[in-house]
Amino acid sequence: MYSKCITQINAILNRKLSNFKNIYIYIYIYMISSGLQFLMPFANEIANALTISKEPGFERVYVPCTHNWTELEERTIIDVIALTGILWNVSIVGSKHGEMAGLAKGFMLIIVAFIIPNLFMENFVEFFCGTEEDESKCSHHVKLFTGIVFVILLLACEHFLSHLLGTVNWKKKRH
Repeated sequence: MYSKCITQINAILNRKLSNFKNIYIYIYIYMISSGLQFLMPFANEIANALTISKEPGFERVYVPCTHNWTELEERTIIDVIALTGILWNVSIVGSKHGEMAGLAKGFMLIIVAFIIPNLFMENFVEFFCGTEEDESKCSHHVKLFTGIVFVILLLACEHFLSHLLGTVNWKKKRH
């Protein structure tokens, strides 16, 4: 009789521990997916920061004008990751708040994650480190750090603008 009670208690405890493990796994997956959802639209700019810095091994990861098939493949894969991140964000916002909210989020991400960085990132790094023609004032590491600071500023803008868009009273469905 005593061993049967112990067996039942162990079974109950194992089920409870299993539920806690599932909760931790869910939280872990949620944190990873939230991080990816936030960072993926900026994959091209992270790669661009590595390229601008001329960090050894990353000199031609994300070049504006490709010279061979490998560079084109690398750039295309990075762009697909970034665009997938934008689509992911648009679909989540659109499903929660309606298509106009999703469209607004998409425009905001395209401007913040694609247009602004492509126009200004290199100029931002050159402002602090000088141009390639001039004697560079910065090492590879400082250029990389400057590029990452630019990406962090863009991430902060995206967070602020997402919060701002979240305050708008969007209609859920179009009639």
